Amino acid sequence: MAKPAQDARTKAQSIWPGAVVAERGKGHIKHQHPTEPDRFMLDTQVGAKWHYGAEPYTEASEIDTAWVTSSAAPAWTNCPNCSTYSRET
Repeated sequence: MAKPAQDARTKAQSIWPGAVVAERGKGHIKHQHPTEPDRFMLDTQVGAKWHYGAEPYTEASEIDTAWVTSSAAPAWTNCPNCSTYSRET
């Protein structure tokens, strides 16, 4: 689950189409039912965070833990006794 907040929003929309985010926290998102304002859906998880920074949390502050590939070559610096392999990029 690389984007837990986005996954929760997508799941809420599949269950309640038109649901709106009523509240966000470090590790939770609360959705309000689109036609019954007294009904809510709370998505949460223990341990990991869903948002970073300070309140108010927005969609822009959602954490993305997906792996990102890199095309950069490794820098073999600070390699004592490895003069053959020492190089800088």
